Amino acid sequence: MERANSSVIKEILDFSYPFFFVNGTVGVGKSTIVNEALNRISNEEENIVTIKLDLNQSHHFIQLANALQVGTKLKDVQTLFDEVKFYLNKFSNLIDVLISKNKNLASIFFDAYNFRDYFLTEYLNETPFLELHRYKNQLDELFEKKIDKRVLLKLFDVLSEAFVYSLIQIKQTNELEQNLKVVFVVDNYEHGAGIVDHWVINHLYRTFYYKTFANFESYEIHKTLSNKKPIDFFDVKFVLISREPFTLKKILYSEPKEKVKNHKIQPFTKEELTSFVEKYYFQQPLEEILALTFGIPYAVDYIFQNLKCELNEENQKRFFEEMFIKVTQRTNPMILCILKLISVFDYFTPEAIRCVQGTYPNHEKIFKYLADNSDLCEFYQKESDLIRIAPHYKFFVSTYLKIFEKEAFEKFQFLFSQFQEGFNALKDLEYEERKIFRNLAYLKEFIVGEVLQNIFQEDYPKVEKFIKENSNLFQVDNDIYKIPKEIREKILAFNKLIDNERYILKIEFIKESILSNLKEIKQKIENLKIQQQQNLDRIKKIQYIKARINEEIQDIQKKIVASENYLIDLNTKRYSTSRKYTWVPFTLLAILSIITFIVGNNILYIFNETMNMESISGLGTALKILSILLFGILLYVLIDHFGSKERKEFIRGAEEFINTEEEKLAELKECLNEYKLALKQFDEELQIKFKENQSLEGKIESLEKILKVDFVDAT
Repeated sequence: MERANSSVIKEILDFSYPFFFVNGTVGVGKSTIVNEALNRISNEEENIVTIKLDLNQSHHFIQLANALQVGTKLKDVQTLFDEVKFYLNKFSNLIDVLISKNKNLASIFFDAYNFRDYFLTEYLNETPFLELHRYKNQLDELFEKKIDKRVLLKLFDVLSEAFVYSLIQIKQTNELEQNLKVVFVVDNYEHGAGIVDHWVINHLYRTFYYKTFANFESYEIHKTLSNKKPIDFFDVKFVLISREPFTLKKILYSEPKEKVKNHKIQPFTKEELTSFVEKYYFQQPLEEILALTFGIPYAVDYIFQNLKCELNEENQKRFFEEMFIKVTQRTNPMILCILKLISVFDYFTPEAIRCVQGTYPNHEKIFKYLADNSDLCEFYQKESDLIRIAPHYKFFVSTYLKIFEKEAFEKFQFLFSQFQEGFNALKDLEYEERKIFRNLAYLKEFIVGEVLQNIFQEDYPKVEKFIKENSNLFQVDNDIYKIPKEIREKILAFNKLIDNERYILKIEFIKESILSNLKEIKQKIENLKIQQQQNLDRIKKIQYIKARINEEIQDIQKKIVASENYLIDLNTKRYSTSRKYTWVPFTLLAILSIITFIVGNNILYIFNETMNMESISGLGTALKILSILLFGILLYVLIDHFGSKERKEFIRGAEEFINTEEEKLAELKECLNEYKLALKQFDEELQIKFKENQSLEGKIESLEKILKVDFVDAT
């Protein structure tokens, strides 16, 4: 069936960009179209070499040489195989040597270069070829030659350099002055894309475009070329053929989009199918053929070429068997089991994947792989996590099951009806919310807090948030939550369906967890009550101490009052005997005595003669008498002050006694302050203990409430 067109040939021969990606669903003729294009290029074009690797014909890098097909009009291309075969044989021989020395290490290195699809490498993270450097020290002990260790550790680099060297030999042998054009094709890319991707994109492509000859380790290139790169001598094109979209995404992630072009091959439309049938065959039932084949050329060709368009029951069996083989060829065994399941389901979610045993805990990764595989699956509803298998895959696989694995088909139908019934109770929730709600359904009733925290561990904050934000999903009574019985029964049936053997294990785990937690809670209650009693004892002690302190304070206050009164009395007596306070009035009296004496003697000279002299004279006499009287008082005070030793001693003793009493008073006040401070501290401690006991009472009530919750169903 010819579907080759000039546009494919044109893109292959356009060396202005390195990657040409040919994709399309199963059986649309990707390989056929590219093969026809390569044949025409090889036969018509000069100065070009096409190198094709078909992953359908190999499972390991060791088989690479046998899977290669070379097309060219140039001579001596056999050297290309010689170089590649040399290193692949060397790798095989080194594995044999390793087996004799260290079987485990040999297994690690051999397995590392097995072809792996994207499901294994990108979603299950099986990338042993990226971890071989960890075994370098072990290889150093087993091998002396650097090249031996390099072939084992860096086979990708070695093979890339071998291809370049072989092409150099071809270029020199054919005495080509212009750049040699090289088209490197990988067909059925999806079968080994996980590891072949790494080789083609990260090694072979980069060796051609970025690696200088000076950095080649397997070969010594002429010194004059040491700063040159292979791309200086070759025009290189990588044609990658795959039904899956992953390779294109990966290349676009690492390379600018101008370096990549995508050509998608579509199935026949009704008009194209009509034209094809009219051209090659007699009139046939097109509607029936289109319904059976979805316009896929491989399916159409099989009906016409192999079945001669006789669509009886037996031939239809042959047709669906053939299409099932075509669709599932080289499919990962786990993905194949899931593919059978979801072909019967109208839609599926991550939970549905778990209906297949052995998928946990990778079901989310598997779902992501299926969701990302736009050829195999499509979204059932926009903005949801419901997806479904693409219609043609669903048709081919489910019909095959209906014919050849009827028991499995009926089982999957029953599973879907169960799945759908359970999922309908959860369909309004996001996936992470569904997980929480499903796990809560294992509990007959629950209370938010310690028991849930013990069950859900680090996920508890999300669980608590979910319960608060979706309280309408529960029946709540006195802080005890229940999922309505009818809904819970549906969810439990759903859990049993998807958890499989883990269903009983999960129930047992939850029961054991709760029993263990309840024991801890009972012990906590006892400890809290002990702590509560200790607080009560401390409160009583504090209250007793406070009473004693208050008595002491009252006693001290009485002593302070008595002391203050006594000091007042002492000071009164001291001031009545002490003469320290007389020096000021004594000085005033002396000054006053002198003034009156002087004025009395000279008063006649002070006043005017016109005044009554007798009166003035009498006033002078009176002032003199007053000055004499004041002088007498001063004399008495002086005699009394300097002459009375006993009084001095009495005053001194009184002052010392007063000082002592004042010190005692200060001590009493300081003691009073200390008692008041202690009293304040005890009051604060008392308040703390009261609050602690209130808190403890609340905790005890909360924990005792937990003990009353019927978390799990009776067994």
